[in-house]
Amino acid sequence: MLRQPGCPLLLAAAGACLALALLSAPALADNGVGCINDDGMYRDFIVAWKLPDGAEYVYFDPYMQAPQKSQYTLDSSTEGFLANTLNQVYSADKDKVGYVQYNDEWPDDHKHGTGGHAKGFFGFDENQGFWLQHSVPRFPEFVSKGYPGLPEEEFTYGQHFLCITMGLNDMNSLANQILTAYAWVYEQNIPEDFPAIQNLRLLASGERDDNGGSNTFSFTSIPFWNTYFDTFYKAPSWGKYLYEDFVEVQYQDDFTWETWMNGINPDPSFCAGDSDGHLYNSTNIRVLKIGDTKFKETQDHSKWGISTGPRNQRLVCLGDINRQESQNKRGGGTTCLANSALWQYLSSAIQDQDCCCDRGSCNAYGWCVN
Repeated sequence: MLRQPGCPLLLAAAGACLALALLSAPALADNGVGCINDDGMYRDFIVAWKLPDGAEYVYFDPYMQAPQKSQYTLDSSTEGFLANTLNQVYSADKDKVGYVQYNDEWPDDHKHGTGGHAKGFFGFDENQGFWLQHSVPRFPEFVSKGYPGLPEEEFTYGQHFLCITMGLNDMNSLANQILTAYAWVYEQNIPEDFPAIQNLRLLASGERDDNGGSNTFSFTSIPFWNTYFDTFYKAPSWGKYLYEDFVEVQYQDDFTWETWMNGINPDPSFCAGDSDGHLYNSTNIRVLKIGDTKFKETQDHSKWGISTGPRNQRLVCLGDINRQESQNKRGGGTTCLANSALWQYLSSAIQDQDCCCDRGSCNAYGWCVN
C-alpha cells in the first residue's frame, strides 16, 4: 500500500489518513496562538535555517514555492517569524497563555551533560498553540526577562528551527514524548483554568520519564491543515542510534544527515550491508550551500536529514540528536514530514557528502556515479 504523502506510518498502515485529515484539521481560531511567518501571517508550520557567522536566515512555509532568504535577521526583537511567533507569549498576560521552555543549556549558562539533548518551546492558549523545536543552546531568553532576539554569542554556527501549529490535545500528546526524552525545563507557566493537559503539566513540573523499557520511544502524529509529521523520540537509556535504529528502519529508506560533528567521537557514515549489519545507507553531509552561503559541517550546529533512497519519499527530518557516539546515551528525537519543495531545496543545497559505493563518487542525492 502506498503511503499518502505526509501520512504517518502507523496511520498509513491502517488506511486512516484521509479520514483523520477530515477530522483533525480545524481552522486556526481567530487570534489564537500559532506559528507566524515574516509577513505576520499564521502558518501551520515554518522551517528556518540560521546561516553561520551572523543572524541572517532562510525560511520556508507551506504557502511558498521554495525556501527564501529573509529580509529580517534573527537578532531582532520585533521583526521576522521568530519574533512574531515568540512575542505572542513574551508580550501576553500570564493568565492568558501557557508556555514550557526546555534546553540542555539554559540562558543562565546552566548546562546538563546527561539526560535529554533536546531544545524546544511550547507556547499555547486554552485551545491551540505552537511547538518550536530548534538547535540553539541558551535560547530563547527567560520569558520573564522579555524577548531580546537571538543573542550575539549564538551568531557563530548555523542552526535550524521548526515551528508547528497544533491543537492542545496534539500538543499534550507530544509532551509525553518530550517527557520520555528527559528534557530539561528551565521556565514554565500554565494557567490553572486551562484544560486537562496532564502531560504538559508534568513536563512543566520538571517530571522526566527515562524508563528505557516498554516506553523506549514514542510515536505520534501531529496533523494540522493536512500537513502530517512523524515524530521519533528515544529515552537516554535506550542506548541505540536514533536515526539508524529507528527512523531509517521505520521508513525503510536511506538518509543523509547534517548534524554537529565537532564533538568527541563523531559517527562515520554507515553503509547498507556493512559488517555492523546496517540495513540502510546513513551518510554525513560535509558541505552545504544555503542561499548564497557555502559552509562546512563544522560550521553548522543544526540537526536535520533527508531521505535519499530509491523509494522517492522526499522526507525531511529536523531534531535534537547529533551523529556522535555519546548521543546514544542522551534523550531526544526528530520530526519528519514529506514535502517535495523543501526536500528539493535541501537536496540541491548539498555540495559534498560521504558516499556508500565501491567505485566512483556520489551525486547530490547520495547515489554513485561513475
